[in-house]
Amino acid sequence: MAKLLYLAELRDDDGSYQHWGHARVHGETASQAALARVHAELYAQLLRTPIPDLVVGGSEESFRGWQGQVARLLELKSKVVPVDSNDWSTLHFNSVVLALRMLSAADTGSTRPAASQLPPLGQ
Repeated sequence: MAKLLYLAELRDDDGSYQHWGHARVHGETASQAALARVHAELYAQLLRTPIPDLVVGGSEESFRGWQGQVARLLELKSKVVPVDSNDWSTLHFNSVVLALRMLSAADTGSTRPAASQLPPLGQ
């Protein structure tokens, strides 16, 4: 999730990426294409990951960091979705973000992530 957030932070409102070092070394056109490709791959990876695997457990500090990432995901939502995404992937992404937000909010008083308590799919 952190890598996807990083790429979203590089995006402007018009969908282009601003990374002066990458563009300077590889050229603007190649840089835009490479960053867009990596962004789409990370986005697809997030959509393929089961919700419990997206929740960080362990120490309270690592869980708080994860909650910060979820909050940032909500803030950058429009920049997280790649420009060429279809409506179905955007709907899927919105449901993943909603689930993560609910898990983050539901578990604020505990260091144990609520996702670990979810039953396996199909049960």
